[in-house]
Amino acid sequence: MTTMDAGLIARFASRLDGAAEAGEPMAPAVLGSFCALVPPWSASGLLGVEGGLVHLLAQHGAGGPLFEGLPTRWPLAASPARHVLDSGEPFLCADMQADAAFPLYRIDAGVQGYRAVAVLPTQARDAAGRRLVISLHAPRTHAVAAAEAALLAALARIAGAMLAAERRLEAARGAGREPAAEEGATALLTRIAAAEPVLAETALVFARTGGRYQASADRLGLHVSTLRYRIGRLAERFGLDLADEATRNALAVTSPRRPAR
Repeated sequence: MTTMDAGLIARFASRLDGAAEAGEPMAPAVLGSFCALVPPWSASGLLGVEGGLVHLLAQHGAGGPLFEGLPTRWPLAASPARHVLDSGEPFLCADMQADAAFPLYRIDAGVQGYRAVAVLPTQARDAAGRRLVISLHAPRTHAVAAAEAALLAALARIAGAMLAAERRLEAARGAGREPAAEEGATALLTRIAAAEPVLAETALVFARTGGRYQASADRLGLHVSTLRYRIGRLAERFGLDLADEATRNALAVTSPRRPAR
């Protein structure tokens, strides 16, 4: 990986971190970040695959739907997403208008004026359980090299991690779990420390820095995206909502009890 690539990955992750910290929905942040930071990709879409269908869940920079009767879904067999899910590798095409394998994409490319296409796998699912992939379009023929494919795959993994973390937090909040209030901060922290000591340390540091992501990540020696993953894990497994100031304040003044010998 080149220094330029590493810098782009850092900017991409930082942009998503900032969006999450501001409470912005993650899908628009992901799609906008690809278009803003990774030229010549100027249009993007978040696709959800369920059964034999691909659903368009969100888009950025793209024109309207091609067919009135088929605005947000199409057969998986007619989409490069099938190859992406089967192989786990990005699908790349320099000129979709000349590719006969995917006629719907070929027609759409001509109507909307794009040529290059990249379809990228993520490890995330949406609330309906659909597997998420990211689709990128470029307005001119763009020869996608192997190095760029690796870079796009790395960015998609970051995007997927952030989408998955957002989903876990939403699920925890939807379940209405408030263990910090129910059992007390010390008891909760002790329970977390017994199961996953690293997560207990993460919760303590995050609470004692006042919920500041960068300060906590620096103290723990982590990337902010890794910190967000851990916070999502705390919400998913223990129902610990570290976005709540009262919960952070309660944790900040406590420490886990030592287990009895």
